Amino acid sequence: MDLKKTLEAKDVGLLKHMLAMELERLTEKADLDIVMFLGVDGRMFSSFVPPQLNIRQYNMLSLVKGNLPDICSQLRRENIRMSMVQYNEGNIFITGVGSAAFLVAIDAKEIDNKQVEEKLNALQNTSIVIKHIYELKPLEDKEMKSYPDEVKVELETLGRQLFKERFTQTKDYKKNVEILEMIKEKLATVVGMGAVVAATTHGPLQAILIIFEMTGDYKIILPLMITCIISCIVARKLCGESIYTFKLIRRGINIRGGKEVNILSAIPVKNVMYHTVEIIPQNFLLKDLAEKLPQSRSNNFVVVDENEKITGVLTFLDYYDNLFNGKLDHQMTVADIMTKDVVTVSIEDNLSTAFEKITAGDYSILPVVSADDSFKLAGILTRRDILEAYDQAVIKKAIV
Repeated sequence: MDLKKTLEAKDVGLLKHMLAMELERLTEKADLDIVMFLGVDGRMFSSFVPPQLNIRQYNMLSLVKGNLPDICSQLRRENIRMSMVQYNEGNIFITGVGSAAFLVAIDAKEIDNKQVEEKLNALQNTSIVIKHIYELKPLEDKEMKSYPDEVKVELETLGRQLFKERFTQTKDYKKNVEILEMIKEKLATVVGMGAVVAATTHGPLQAILIIFEMTGDYKIILPLMITCIISCIVARKLCGESIYTFKLIRRGINIRGGKEVNILSAIPVKNVMYHTVEIIPQNFLLKDLAEKLPQSRSNNFVVVDENEKITGVLTFLDYYDNLFNGKLDHQMTVADIMTKDVVTVSIEDNLSTAFEKITAGDYSILPVVSADDSFKLAGILTRRDILEAYDQAVIKKAIV
C-alpha cells in the first residue's frame, strides 16, 4: 500500500485533505479526543489534535508518543486488526489500515462497555474508508460492493463534502459569487426604488412596470411585486393620500376613484334618483319574468314583499342562466334566485356616499330608501345617474 511516487503535488494535497477530513469526522462521530494515522515506520500521514489539550489528553498523548517505537516494531512483525488498552486517565485504540499503516485513537474519558463497542466499530469502518482513500480507489459501486453500508455512506458523504469544499475554491465559483453579490446589491437598490415609487404614488403596478422597463431583468419581477405591493399598503395605512392627491387636498379638492368628492358631496341623492321604480313581488314566477323583460326599460329590478318592503334585488346575472340557458323551472319564483344582501342608500345621503357604495361592490343599481325606514323604497339610483350628475356639475362649475 505504498503511495505512488508519480502523484502530482495537487493530488498529494488532495489526498492529505481527504484524510484530515475523515479523521475530523471520526472524532465527531465516535466522540474521540485525538486521532492519528501513521505508517508502521513511524511516519505521521495525518492527524486530528485539538488546539488545546487538557491534562488527561496531554498525558495520554505523551504515553502514545513514548510507546510509538514499540507499537511500530510490533506492527512490522505482526499485522494487527484491533487493539484497546485502558489506563487510569483514558483509553487507547489501535486498528490496522492494510499491512503498512494503522490508526491510533485516544479517548481521555471514562466510558462504559457499550461506548467501547461503538467506538471500536467506528474505528473499524474508518480504517476501511482510509484504506480506500489511501489506495486511490474510485468511488464506484464495483469498488465498494464488499463494504458495509456504513462505509459506503461515509465514502459518499466524504466525496460530496470534498467536492463542495474544492468547488468553492475554483476561480469560476469565486467569479460567480462576485457576480451574485453585485446582482444582490443592484437588486436591493432597484427594488427599493420601486418600493419608493409605489408608496408615494399609491400605484404599485405603475412602479413595477417602470422598474422592469428600466432593467429588463425577469429575475427581479417577484421581489419587485412583493415589495411594491407591501410598500403601497403600508403607505395607504399611514397616509391616505398620494403625492398627486395630497396637493389637491391642501387646495380643498378631494378626489376618490377619479372623481372630485367635494362635487359629489354637494349633490343630494334625492335630486338625481328616479322616483318611479320598477318593482316585482318576491313570489313572482320566473317564467312570467321572461314576458315582462321586453316591456321593461331596465334589466334590473327591486324585489319587494306584500307590504312593498325591500327584500332583495334581481339583476341580469341572477336570472340569465335560468331564463336563457334552458334551466328554467316553472315553479321557481324570483325569491329563489334574487340577491338578498341588499346595499341601499338613504334619500338624505349625497352622491359621494352613493358613489363609494356602488363602486365598492361594482353594483349596477342602488335602491334608495326612506330616512325613517331602511326597508321602505323611495327610488332607484344607477351608476350612470351618478356620472351624468357629476359631469353636469363639473361643466357648470367650469362655466361659472
